[in-house]
Amino acid sequence: GDVQGAMDLHQEELAVYEQLGDKRARAVTLGDIARLRAQAGDVQGAMALHQERLAIFEQLGDTRSRAVTLGDIARLRAQAGDVQGAMALHQEMLAICRSLNDVGEIANAQYYLAQLELSQQEHRSALERLAESWALLNQIGRIDGIAAVGSTLGQLLAAFKHPDAVPVLRRAEEAWRMLDQIENADAIKGIIRQIDAGAE
Repeated sequence: GDVQGAMDLHQEELAVYEQLGDKRARAVTLGDIARLRAQAGDVQGAMALHQERLAIFEQLGDTRSRAVTLGDIARLRAQAGDVQGAMALHQEMLAICRSLNDVGEIANAQYYLAQLELSQQEHRSALERLAESWALLNQIGRIDGIAAVGSTLGQLLAAFKHPDAVPVLRRAEEAWRMLDQIENADAIKGIIRQIDAGAE
């Protein structure tokens, strides 16, 4: 819980990497500090650090780390209310992940884009993105993703009266239980009961 203490230690670490000229380790540490800054409510400061980190990864030609950093900046943009800016960065991240055939990160990017589209009431487009994310996460057996994406996808399918809504939600509930997130699992179970009751 000592965010400031953690930031101070990371700053010391950063100075060491600067002395050693270790650019990659410096970029990773900048990301750690940025996440702590965001946690402390300093969104602009966090974004500035991620931008610095992005420049290092570009310099190093590390495409995958660049894509991950674009996602970090996009989430902060969304938090600051810049939905269009966040979407543009997630689209760029998605294109890179597709070129790398990085299944897990394609699923992540599609999930975040779907969340942004849902906030803009773009339900059909969000549904397509969630469906791809869901298929990919099941393909690689990523339980945390199956839980989160399945919860959103299942509820959206239910809103469209789609027959796959309950099977998707059941899978999401099972995933939450595997993660020992009982409160989330019970909430999904409650939604399934409501759907079943409405179908009677």
